[in-house]
Amino acid sequence: MRWLCLWLPQLALEILPFPVPSTQPTVISHTVQQRTLIWLANPAAQHLGIKRGMSLAMAQALVPGLTIFTRTDSAEALARAQVATIALQFSSDVQLTQGGAILLEIERSALLFRKPQQLLQQLQHAIAALGYSVQAQFGWGATAALVLSRLPTLTQTGPIALQQALRQAPLRCLSRDGRVPRKWLEHFQQIGVQRIGDLLDLPRPALGRRFGQELLDYLARLQAQQPDTFAPFQLPETFQQSIELPRETDQVDALLFPIRRLFLALESYLRTRQLAVNRLQILLGQHRRKPQAINVGTVAPSWLASEWLSLCRLRLERQPLLAPVLEISVKAEQFVPLTPTRAQLFASQEDERNHEQQLLSILRARLGDSAVQQFAVAASWWPEHAMTIRAVAATTADDAISADEIPAVAAERPLVLLAHPQPLKSLRDVPQYRGPLCFEPEAEWLQSEWWQQQWAQREYRIARNPAGERLWLFRDSQTPGQWYLHGVFGC
Repeated sequence: MRWLCLWLPQLALEILPFPVPSTQPTVISHTVQQRTLIWLANPAAQHLGIKRGMSLAMAQALVPGLTIFTRTDSAEALARAQVATIALQFSSDVQLTQGGAILLEIERSALLFRKPQQLLQQLQHAIAALGYSVQAQFGWGATAALVLSRLPTLTQTGPIALQQALRQAPLRCLSRDGRVPRKWLEHFQQIGVQRIGDLLDLPRPALGRRFGQELLDYLARLQAQQPDTFAPFQLPETFQQSIELPRETDQVDALLFPIRRLFLALESYLRTRQLAVNRLQILLGQHRRKPQAINVGTVAPSWLASEWLSLCRLRLERQPLLAPVLEISVKAEQFVPLTPTRAQLFASQEDERNHEQQLLSILRARLGDSAVQQFAVAASWWPEHAMTIRAVAATTADDAISADEIPAVAAERPLVLLAHPQPLKSLRDVPQYRGPLCFEPEAEWLQSEWWQQQWAQREYRIARNPAGERLWLFRDSQTPGQWYLHGVFGC
């Protein structure tokens, strides 16, 4: 089966939490046997003579103003997990190698595209959105794709072409696979093996006696005759990723660059799982302090990094930092199914509702969660309890009561409801409000439910005064002679 190998050659530079100018000579260093060596150098540093494997002291001697960062294995592993998350959008079988390559089976996914190269183009475009450059290679089997990744991307991806490319590949390509011992390569070079095809043509019984079953099993995996032994990649049930800053900062603008990268990873995670989220937490790690938590929420669930970044920027502007930040984490635990948007020629009610929800989310982020309020329907027959005011919050269909779920009332209701019923004076048992009132024939009775603490019953009537105003009145069973004004109709 066809596999695709993804290799991230510039990852150590691309995961830096701060953007570095391309004209600034920059290197990534690592320590090997108590020696600090150059692991990776950007083009500006390479132009000045700095190479991989050079000692850091020599590099500093060549370039006195050299910018130096230390390689962080955990950050690179996190970045590879982000790329593997994107790969899961194109394949259900994604595996990680110890050397840092990402392998995905594309035989079934390629059926959705005219050519495997089209699948690769979309995959590269999605990875580039995270800020990572990628080298890709096809292969007939996972091990073959990994070995061939040292060569330029193949244009012919048929089974015969891929198998022939493996046979023509130089023997040094096997060094890309960390499972191949150096003694194997040294021995094969000594006996004159130059290409992988030459190795595959050697008698297997003789190879088995010389190197054991381990080599025979590896050659079988190389030819896709046995399953591979790489680690399968699976998405976690919740999302939590962190970026450690190389130096502490208290500038909000400096925090937005690593936060954006975390939000892009969150977008890939949500897109892969076909989910959305309406609340997430940003944790700002600070020296010798408990992490400062910043909660960001939306009125409607969202999965787009651009929307979360704009809300986060507004929230950071109104919530000052308690101390300089050393680490940034983004955490999301509660998800809802993703509802894809439908592209339409003309704006629909759904589009207007989405714009409304975006506006409410921006207002909440700028003014605070409790500063924006909305009316909500309550399941109560009593007019003063049928509507409540609450803060606009991210709600789901399970905890929000829709007006369609409330039984409809056939009786007429006033346009304006008084906050507190107003007692009316009566003259000869006729209530007065800017003159004597004349009742309309209809009457409505409301009474409390049996589970309520105090039983009550009301008689509601519609009345008119001499000026033509229509009023909504009631009297209760305890004081039948006292009428109260509760609402006013439009006419």
